[in-house]
Amino acid sequence: MAQRRARRVAALAAVGVFAFAVPAHAQVRADSSGAVGGGMALFGTEAVDIGPLAPCAAGGPGNGTTTGAESDFGLVKYGRGSGTCAFDPESGVASANVTGQDFEVNGLTLYGGPSIGISSFSASCTTTETGIKRSVALSGVTGVALPDEVPEDYTVIIPGPNPNQPMARLVFNDTAPADPTDLRSESVHVLKVHLYPRGGGAASGTLTVGSVSCNPPGR
Repeated sequence: MAQRRARRVAALAAVGVFAFAVPAHAQVRADSSGAVGGGMALFGTEAVDIGPLAPCAAGGPGNGTTTGAESDFGLVKYGRGSGTCAFDPESGVASANVTGQDFEVNGLTLYGGPSIGISSFSASCTTTETGIKRSVALSGVTGVALPDEVPEDYTVIIPGPNPNQPMARLVFNDTAPADPTDLRSESVHVLKVHLYPRGGGAASGTLTVGSVSCNPPGR
């Protein structure tokens, strides 16, 4: 059932510990990056290769914009969006923010699945001394049902004709370490679409919607 009202996504602070002890002189400043979206996929013989759209990074370029992108036959669409990344030398804080609209993945309709859409979305992160603060928001979701508050890594499975081979795994408010050696860093995605995640299906690939990464300062 189409869900067209705004969804609230809780903002959380990610707190961890240093993975390795390094010399005090090896101070690394905080960093951030982001993109409105993109990905590579294959629907039968039709290839999709989009993005990254409106990329930004604290080290430059600080700002990115996109008028949108669409694959052949409208299998995947992204609307307008922008990204802003920055580092404040006085506070030592890095931040990233992306906003976008009118995302659609229509390729699953080729196999009897739903058309999935998001009318608007945003993601942001800011570094702190102990980790990051982050937030995700999305509205106008169609094709799948979401709770009023979307928890971290909320997963929706799109079933296929074969119960052992789902068409897609959708992960909303997806989170993962931005740097595997630093448990305090984090990447956040509004949505990640994994097509036929068990392999061997009619489609393959991964699409990402609204991504930001923040790396707190190292020592």
